[in-house]
Amino acid sequence: MEIRTAQTQNEVEEALEMLCKFFPPSYYEHKTMKNIMRQYLTEDFTPQCMIVGVDNNRIVAVFRYYPRRMIIAGVEFEILGLSDYCIDSSYSNNTIVGVNFLMKCCEMLKETQYPLAIGSARRIMSNYYYRFGFIGCNSYCKCKIETLKLPSTPKQNIQFNETFNEINIENYERLRRETFSSEWGLIIRTTDFWRWIGHQISHFKKYRFFEIQRDSKLVGYFIISGNDFIDYGIESAEFETHIYELFSFLWTIINKDNLVINLSPNNKIFRSFGLSNLSYTMRFVPDEGVIAIGLNKEKLVALFSSIVSNSCTGLYSLNSFTIGDSLNFIYSDGKLTATFEPDKMKRKDEQILLNSLFQGTYGPLSLMNFGGPHVIPPTFFRINDLDGL
Repeated sequence: MEIRTAQTQNEVEEALEMLCKFFPPSYYEHKTMKNIMRQYLTEDFTPQCMIVGVDNNRIVAVFRYYPRRMIIAGVEFEILGLSDYCIDSSYSNNTIVGVNFLMKCCEMLKETQYPLAIGSARRIMSNYYYRFGFIGCNSYCKCKIETLKLPSTPKQNIQFNETFNEINIENYERLRRETFSSEWGLIIRTTDFWRWIGHQISHFKKYRFFEIQRDSKLVGYFIISGNDFIDYGIESAEFETHIYELFSFLWTIINKDNLVINLSPNNKIFRSFGLSNLSYTMRFVPDEGVIAIGLNKEKLVALFSSIVSNSCTGLYSLNSFTIGDSLNFIYSDGKLTATFEPDKMKRKDEQILLNSLFQGTYGPLSLMNFGGPHVIPPTFFRINDLDGL
């Protein structure tokens, strides 16, 4: 099998045809969705963004990737998003084909010189990706709010309008960043990606989108999928007022005793509602969800150092700290510096560094701080179809 980047648009069409046959929900639904998605995200479907396996002049394996940007602790950087990994069913009994194909794909991704790549994995692929250097990098956090314990608040001049307006896309992204970028990793949504979300809202009826307005001014938005509250953004200045009104409104359209949302334990909802109104659980599921792989060792170490330097939580009392057995960093004058050579890191070291970046990093244990100072908080707290991976 020849493994290479797709060379023509015809090969892209053949690869997408194969994906539509083997991916749920059905061939027709998947093809319809892909064709419309391509109209909004043209650059994600170029030959340069698709690795194919060709056998006897037929495409039998596909791996699709595309550039994305994300934010952690206020640091914005480029990554690769990973999607649509598929092997033709005629090779399903030959595991060597799939292993060799993905190994070659990882080698080709490293040539792109991005620091890392992020994708999503399904439980059906349990532990499959870890042999190739991937790590799981998200926790599932659920916050349950009981409607009977929601405090009553004076009525505010706030309206909730079920509408998605393309002229407000820049404000939607601004509100989203205000709400979440300081709490966890945020995949940046481009204008075209927001337009794709808008199409899913208006034509596929996949989501319900509401604008929050005060005196005809846009101050927030939220998105519902079925009965799940999956995304929102609200002006920081009036967060507490809006959040009470928001959840009061949600209970009028979601007929449940409890409302469950995925969010960080540092989310402002905790401070607004108080712990007496909430129950919170968090679990790490290593064999599904968001997965990541390091691509460029030097850039990965530089990125980690930049994020830690920028977050600075718990670093003021530290001169240095070590991750794993040998990844030692020195903190001085507001800057974190690695004392090891990035190019000499082994795969295990890369995985430890990625795990520290996304699952959280703690400094040395001390009597003053039982858990060690919090260097980086955990990053991903939910998987969201809207996040663009």
